[in-house]
Amino acid sequence: SVDLNGTAPDVVAAELSRMDSTQRVEQISTSADEDATTWSSEAPPRDETPSESETNQFRLYSDVEPAVILSAALHAVGQLGCTVTDLTIGKPSLEDVFIHLTGRELR
Repeated sequence: SVDLNGTAPDVVAAELSRMDSTQRVEQISTSADEDATTWSSEAPPRDETPSESETNQFRLYSDVEPAVILSAALHAVGQLGCTVTDLTIGKPSLEDVFIHLTGRELR
């Protein structure tokens, strides 16, 4: 979870997408319960201004070990004036691996 401190969530997602070894970034929830959004480095940020107390959750997908990308992600978010309030490191499921290898969903 990221406390945005007045930064637009799209700006945070775009900044995380620009990091080396980032495959994609998903905005999985917001304090306003908006729909999830997927970002890639090609997606330009939209011009939105959040409320001062807005908190969003982002999911960052990478092909490197968490210890390698974690410090860069925290630095990128901090440079925007945002605060990381919760962090979880997950491992891909068998379905995630299948989709990555084949490019299509299970039936």
